[in-house]
Amino acid sequence: MSLISRYIFKQTLFSFLVILGSLTVLVWLTQALKEFDLVTTKGQALGIFLMVTMLVLPKFISILAPISLFISTIFVLNKLNADNELVVINAAGASRWRTISPFLTLAILVGIGVIVINMVFMPRTNGILRGLVSEIRTDVLNLMLREGRFSTPQPGLTFHVRERTRDGALLGLLVDDERDPDKRTTYFAEQGRLIRDGEKNYLRMENGSYQIVSDDISKTQMVTFSQYAFDLSQFEQNSTSIYTQPEERSMGFLFNPDAEDPFYKAQPGMFRSELHNRLYGTIYPFALVMIAIATVGFARTTRQNRGLGIVAAIVIAFAARISGFAFGKMSGYSDIAVFLLYAIPIGLFVGSALVAFGVIRPGQMPIFARAAQKFGEITLSVGNWFRKFVPRAITARMLPASSHGEAGWQ
Repeated sequence: MSLISRYIFKQTLFSFLVILGSLTVLVWLTQALKEFDLVTTKGQALGIFLMVTMLVLPKFISILAPISLFISTIFVLNKLNADNELVVINAAGASRWRTISPFLTLAILVGIGVIVINMVFMPRTNGILRGLVSEIRTDVLNLMLREGRFSTPQPGLTFHVRERTRDGALLGLLVDDERDPDKRTTYFAEQGRLIRDGEKNYLRMENGSYQIVSDDISKTQMVTFSQYAFDLSQFEQNSTSIYTQPEERSMGFLFNPDAEDPFYKAQPGMFRSELHNRLYGTIYPFALVMIAIATVGFARTTRQNRGLGIVAAIVIAFAARISGFAFGKMSGYSDIAVFLLYAIPIGLFVGSALVAFGVIRPGQMPIFARAAQKFGEITLSVGNWFRKFVPRAITARMLPASSHGEAGWQ
């Protein structure tokens, strides 16, 4: 890599890391606010809260990394243009490859990172997160059955435990259930335990009785029991399936699924969609980088407008990414969606590469020339309308005054 290429690579890498770090922190904050009830209402430790919010980051990083690379590429190219560095590089006789290779090198590194995240880290972190959520749900039930306290997990339902032993036994149980408007059921038991059957939790009460009181007091019932199981699964929020989800499966399983797997037999499309979602995301670092280079990567003087190229890059990249999300959802059930899922980013990469290396010049092609001219006319019309209808006093406040004390907008 030449001195010029290393200079561009270092600037792009620094910008990429700053942008990716900022977006990741922003996403983490949104997740932290979303899961903050783990500490406030569910009584979980701060370490559990941090672990839950951190385990979801690999999925978001694999999406944010190509976008961050795209933004950093536009930023660096625009900065090189603003400082006339691209003009100097071209005037010195440097080839287009010297300008483009640093961005492609970084795209390769980002692509490898996305592959590793999608194929290694995401399945593992999703599995760990699922197990952790299951433990949290059990902890929530333990919190609901605290010693010496009346707890009301739902309106009309109250639990009370006189004492909890070290081995987990609950002594002196009281459960009052008046959620049914037509009757009220009260359970008493000498002792009880939390038991788990598969994905469901039960409160097993021993040596007790329950009383059912209806509107007609004469029909009050009293039943004694040696054992009684009270279903607690209704209080477990965000319950997960007993089967391992597609996002928790390894790439080996997704490529060659077990035909006898009950979840796969029930939902084969989900596994196919998950496979393609992990694969197609590795193409976007290359496609987005090349889009930025094709639209912003040519030397322009300070008198030439660079805004049109930046807007075009953002619109194309946004449309491509949205279409990727849409076709990724449909890829489990449609062969056409699978084809478009890969064809769109690959086509954009090839087309943008032809433009970036000067094989195709959009300005000399009638369709692109007319589109650019039409866009310029629309922009000019909007500017004229703004000048005509926006009060001059407001405009004068928005724009700094010139050195002669007059409004900057003439």
